[in-house]
Amino acid sequence: MLSLYSQALFKRANLPALTQFRPPSLPQRIYSQSVAPRQEHYRRYCDVVGWHDSDQVHPCYLQVLALRLQLKCLLDKKSPFAAMGLIHIENAIEVHRTPDLAQPIDLRVRFKSVKQHRHGWLLTLEVQAFQDEKCIHEATSGYLARVHAAHVGLRQPENGGQHPLPAGDVAGELDADAGIGRRYARVAGDINPIHLSAVSARLFGFKSALAHGMWSLAAAASNIVDEQHNHSAKGVIEALSCSFHKPLLLPGSAEVRMDKATTPYGFTVARDDTLFISGKIGLTD
Repeated sequence: MLSLYSQALFKRANLPALTQFRPPSLPQRIYSQSVAPRQEHYRRYCDVVGWHDSDQVHPCYLQVLALRLQLKCLLDKKSPFAAMGLIHIENAIEVHRTPDLAQPIDLRVRFKSVKQHRHGWLLTLEVQAFQDEKCIHEATSGYLARVHAAHVGLRQPENGGQHPLPAGDVAGELDADAGIGRRYARVAGDINPIHLSAVSARLFGFKSALAHGMWSLAAAASNIVDEQHNHSAKGVIEALSCSFHKPLLLPGSAEVRMDKATTPYGFTVARDDTLFISGKIGLTD
């Protein structure tokens, strides 16, 4: 992973392609790899995101296994985007069947789409996982590539940029100490300097390190499943989607709230009037 991040530092955006009105062309290549999960690695992942359910594999874990392929996809020579500086703003996961970690998993990653965003371009990567030639997991990750272009600012958010306030009952709390970024990076391989320390984060304009978005999402899901178990409910996750609104600065904490009045359940990660994540979680018994 270190060599890929080194390459990413020198990958530059194709500005002529990104400053036109029409969406830029995307590479059509599919990056694939067969991985053999290691139980020790999965145990470390569960420890760092607070996952205690032994009957189902955490729905975010395969995203970690596919991170290398996602980075290779962004480094494709035909990709118009810089590999560093993208902002992870949304994620969606569908679990068709919990993976068998004792068997190899075939992963495939590709560019799925790109569309205008009021701050630039929203590009989407798709991850698919297969076992026994059947798709067991599908996910998309949306990244914002900021650009100064003619279309930027033309589309304003319908709600004026306001996000819904946290609703529902408290399902748990995220307690992100100053070292969580380094611990998660060691497990996930995401060694972006903005997550590792206040010193390295300041080099990129942040006053302190930021929690990984995928750590925050995974830890929130862990809290919700624990809350279900506390009420004698199974709480198997079949779908998980979210929007990332603001980064959680380290050290920091936030409440996880779940709104059971909706189907799938709505959830938020917030502190006071600051909303970090809002999303939906589909649970089944």
